[in-house]
Amino acid sequence: MKQEYRYSKQRLLNQDGEVNENGEKHGTWRTFYSNGQLREIVTYDNGKKIDTVRSFHFNGKNHMMRVYDKNGKANGELMIFYSTGQLSQHASFRNNRLFGQDTSFYENGKINRIIEHGDSIKLTKKFIYSEKWKLSEIEQYENDSLIIKSEE
Repeated sequence: MKQEYRYSKQRLLNQDGEVNENGEKHGTWRTFYSNGQLREIVTYDNGKKIDTVRSFHFNGKNHMMRVYDKNGKANGELMIFYSTGQLSQHASFRNNRLFGQDTSFYENGKINRIIEHGDSIKLTKKFIYSEKWKLSEIEQYENDSLIIKSEE
């Protein structure tokens, strides 16, 4: 393994980590904002992302966390945060595709929408809420085609 440092045009450290004998990223890599603040931490296995990838807002708070399996596929939780630290989206992946319940939130913490993802890429249901937590729209899908839409 060889330690590698990558710099921006302004000669500021942009990334650091190790590469294998094939020049592929391996082990923990860090990416930085221009002010030196940590932007992202990714673990690689011979060029493939594995484990939990974490990115950060410019203010240092969590921006995103996504779980990858040993084969480099997104398998597990995805969480995205507002710069305030409040949860913006919570979803799950299976074999690089959204699967199950995908919930988005307003910045005040109330639910914005809930989407149910079925097997493969099929969207099954979508519930959209107003900021005052009032159900405003429901959509039902079959084979990714909208079959029912109702507005409250």
